[in-house]
Amino acid sequence: MTDDIGSEASNLDDEEPSTETERERSGAEAKKDDPELLIEELTARLESRGKRIKVLERDLAKAARKIKELENDIEQKAETIEEKEKEMERAKKETKRETAQDVVQMFFEVRDNLVRALDQDEGANIRPGVDATLTQFDDLLTSQGINIINPTPGEDVVPTHHEVIDTVEGEQPDGRIEKVFRHGYATDKRVIRPAQVIVSEGSNEPVQAEGDIASTEETDG
Repeated sequence: MTDDIGSEASNLDDEEPSTETERERSGAEAKKDDPELLIEELTARLESRGKRIKVLERDLAKAARKIKELENDIEQKAETIEEKEKEMERAKKETKRETAQDVVQMFFEVRDNLVRALDQDEGANIRPGVDATLTQFDDLLTSQGINIINPTPGEDVVPTHHEVIDTVEGEQPDGRIEKVFRHGYATDKRVIRPAQVIVSEGSNEPVQAEGDIASTEETDG
């Protein structure tokens, strides 16, 4: 009797799916056989995908808005930078103009002195006044860091500071500066205008021998 009950229980166990996979497989086969169940499953899948698409669309819209905000921010910053550059350029020009005015004002007194010198009578000796004005002008240039290039006759020509405009027979050795035609100007860093100089070709006077010199002295005596 007991054996018969055990045998029937064993047969019942054999009739049920032994694993979860088999039960799912059985459910899938059942849905294939039942169109309504299949439609219901497909509808659920479509709804799930629809929800995912909406989420992606929202994320995409947020990203698009963020990109637009960044573009606007970049555009505003570019405009700000451009305006700052214009302001700096205007300030630079204004500073340059004011500096030029300050420098020009320094020459007013020099010009006034020259005018006063020229206002004197024609027979008046104006040289002392002009010399004083020139000294004042030179001091003014020095105060602005400008040095006058005024080489002494007999000096060598320095190409960076001297411009040779002519050569003449002179008292100085060949190739040396004979005289200055126009002064030059320079700062400690660069030459503003080179001095124009005339260079000596040396003297072409014949050199007398010692005997000739002695004879000449006796004749003069």
